[in-house]
Amino acid sequence: MKGWVYVISNKAMPGLVKVGYSMKDPALRAQELDHTGSPHPYIVDYELLVEEPFSIEQKVHSHLKNHREGKEWFRCTSEQAVVAIKQVAGDKQILENFKLADRQKAEELQRKEEELQKAKDLQEEQNRKAQALFKEKEQEIINKYDKSIKDAANTFGVTGLAFLCALLISTFSLGVIGNLFNIKVFDSDIISLIIIAIATFVIGNKIKPFFIKNGFNYHKEDISTAYNNRGVEFHNNGLHDRAIEDYNKAIELDQNGAQIYNSRGLAYYNKGNMDKAISDFQKACDMGNKDGCKNVQQLKNR
Repeated sequence: MKGWVYVISNKAMPGLVKVGYSMKDPALRAQELDHTGSPHPYIVDYELLVEEPFSIEQKVHSHLKNHREGKEWFRCTSEQAVVAIKQVAGDKQILENFKLADRQKAEELQRKEEELQKAKDLQEEQNRKAQALFKEKEQEIINKYDKSIKDAANTFGVTGLAFLCALLISTFSLGVIGNLFNIKVFDSDIISLIIIAIATFVIGNKIKPFFIKNGFNYHKEDISTAYNNRGVEFHNNGLHDRAIEDYNKAIELDQNGAQIYNSRGLAYYNKGNMDKAISDFQKACDMGNKDGCKNVQQLKNR
């Protein structure tokens, strides 16, 4: 269905324009408004014949929402309203008439808005590409350090496996010795030893995270170092949030790691969180880390 989307103004309301739609000549709509009590007549500044006029009018209202003063009134120039109408109408435009609105100003505004939109679209595309690269790099780093972290945290699994092997060997040896010295070894004893060995292996792996978290793992410093190393690589590739996550895990395992506090301070600094950066640099300095002392002094002197 065809109809008009128009811009109407009134001398009594400078700086305000009405954007509406009508299935009849917009001039007739302006005459109808003249009976609302204004001391000056309503004038059609611009009109555009389009397909689906009501839908386009509603979208224009949404486009101009930051300028809205009333239901259909907006605090902007006629030319700004024209640009919004033409952008929304797109290929549904049929016929336009510039009356009081300045065509040249409207076209210049439209050109500038198109340039701004192109710049915005380009920036968004660059951001999407950058995020994709960050994600790709993030996964690359995770894959690179995943094995070293798992290996460092696998102490109980290795210990359990070693114990399983030891018990199996002992069980076999017990059978051999029994045969040599004619000592009766019951099958139930051998089965019990095997069950104990398997249970030790399974339970050891199940409770491993608890022991690691609470500092009972002999190699917790190795795990801390692995997390710290991965954190450093995240940091060096601009993935500061992921770096901080790994530094947190490293510090949880080794609270005396002065260099880790300094590294986390650098990540906070690069994120713009100066309070946390200074706090971490100070902790590193208190532990005797020279880089931490240097960094905290530089920030405090700013």
